Amino acid sequence: MPALSSRRQEDADGFAPTVVGLEIGTTKTVALVGEMREDGNMMITGIGEHQSTGVRKGEIIDLENALCVLEPLCRPPKKAAR
Repeated sequence: MPALSSRRQEDADGFAPTVVGLEIGTTKTVALVGEMREDGNMMITGIGEHQSTGVRKGEIIDLENALCVLEPLCRPPKKAAR
């Protein structure tokens, strides 16, 4: 596995690569989204949490149900109505 660079690497359109962390637990699933900054630190751009299904005692027992939890976490948040 290649080492992560501490320098921000932008694609041809000027966007930094997105980094996603995912924790699938027995009671909840949490997603954390960020991007590397030029100074080598990561800027968190989003976080989501949803009740887990298909997981018991730390083991995925129903893959289809466990994956269903990811859809709402991966959708962009709705903007608040003004």
